[in-house]
Amino acid sequence: MLTDSGPITVGRDEQVIENVRINANNGHGITVINKRNVVIRNCLILHRNGAGIFFRNSPGIRIENCHIIHTWAPTSGPNTSETLNNITGEISPGAVIDNVRLEKGSSGIYLTDSPGAVLTRVEGRDFRGPFPRGQLVQFSRSHNSRLENF
Repeated sequence: MLTDSGPITVGRDEQVIENVRINANNGHGITVINKRNVVIRNCLILHRNGAGIFFRNSPGIRIENCHIIHTWAPTSGPNTSETLNNITGEISPGAVIDNVRLEKGSSGIYLTDSPGAVLTRVEGRDFRGPFPRGQLVQFSRSHNSRLENF
């Protein structure tokens, strides 16, 4: 059973967010900035004017068993911005993303400057761009990262 919630901003290291249905009409669904070892699991995230999950400078973040949908995608053609990714991560080494379903974002997952990320069991549909987005996963300057079993 999921508990309804609006957008969530993580407030401490090692915080666990789980079993929530987030409806974010403005901004990111979940925001994690400067927090270590945060766990996000068993969530449904509906996002509109931001990323489903946005994290920056958050080493060791874990995202597990989540379904993330961009709900404001047009019926055809690209999204209105390249920033409407289902998951965006920046400057966060050691991220683990496992068993996620991603839909209609500009890209499913966009990781920048996040070395050593491990992404497994990632499923995605209908990524919209606009260019340069449009991929299931895009790594930028994230050395020694891997995508497996997608």
